[in-house]
Amino acid sequence: MIRSAGDPEPRARRAGELEPFARVLQEGQYNVDVIECEGLGSCVLAETSDALVLCVLGEWETLEPTVSEAQAELTHVAAREPSPRSWDLYVVVGIPQFADEAHEVRRERIEHDTRYARKFVVAGPWSDGDALRRALRPLLPLRSLASVHLDDPLSTMRAALLARDQDEALVDRALSSYRASGEIEVT
Repeated sequence: MIRSAGDPEPRARRAGELEPFARVLQEGQYNVDVIECEGLGSCVLAETSDALVLCVLGEWETLEPTVSEAQAELTHVAAREPSPRSWDLYVVVGIPQFADEAHEVRRERIEHDTRYARKFVVAGPWSDGDALRRALRPLLPLRSLASVHLDDPLSTMRAALLARDQDEALVDRALSSYRASGEIEVT
């Protein structure tokens, strides 16, 4: 579970605001902790054997310096214990306000810069867990799909023909012929 790295009110508030990020990453099999980063305050550090993620809170007005500081902090953390995960570094900046057009341009520019770490800017209230899961999907493991039930097309065709009052014996002979030869031949 998440451990708070400090109890001063602003730090606790910031750590609390990052709780939804921590929860989604924990569900994705990350080990999650709250750490204190100079200049950034409370941050969520999430890790697997393959990746490191640092989640920080930001504001549109200070987005670029926040991303730079978070990226520097994350590369320092990765350098302390070199491993394959050092190649998969991710910075996630949560901004509580929705993005306007100008913000979207800045977000795209930041997210397209993949030097040192991949970056994601998650804007808008993230109290909706599904929306946050969608935003963090690139960081989460692939989910196995529920088994897909496919109807047998010949059974579906049989049911459709019988529903149109076709002769059952004739339909069965036609489908048997098709199953045997790939052609319909009714004599």
